[in-house]
Amino acid sequence: MKLSAFTDILGGDFEKALDALAGIGLKTIDLRAGIDGLNVDTLQGGEIDRKLKLVQARGLTVGCVASWGVNAMSGEYEVADPVHRKLMRARTEHLAKLAHAAGAKN
Repeated sequence: MKLSAFTDILGGDFEKALDALAGIGLKTIDLRAGIDGLNVDTLQGGEIDRKLKLVQARGLTVGCVASWGVNAMSGEYEVADPVHRKLMRARTEHLAKLAHAAGAKN
C-alpha cells in the first residue's frame, strides 16, 4: 500500500504543494486540479513535461490521475448525447496518455 495525497488539497501553488507533501515524507502524489491554475484536463504538451519534472525533482512519483471532467453522475449533460460522448472519449484518452507519461499505476 502507498499513501498519497492530491496536490490540490494544499491550494493552487503546485511547487509549494509538492514541497509540503515531500516534506512530510510522502513519496507518491496524485494529480487532479490546482496545478498552477490548471487541472489534468487542461495540461498539454510541454506543460505536462514541466510539471512532471517538478514532481521527479523532489523524488516523488504520481500514483493516479483523477478528473472531475469525466463524471457521468454530475447531471450536467445527457450521457447518451453523441457530441458529449465524443468529448468524453477525447478527454479520457488525454487523461490516459497523461497517466502513462507520469507512470501512474492507478
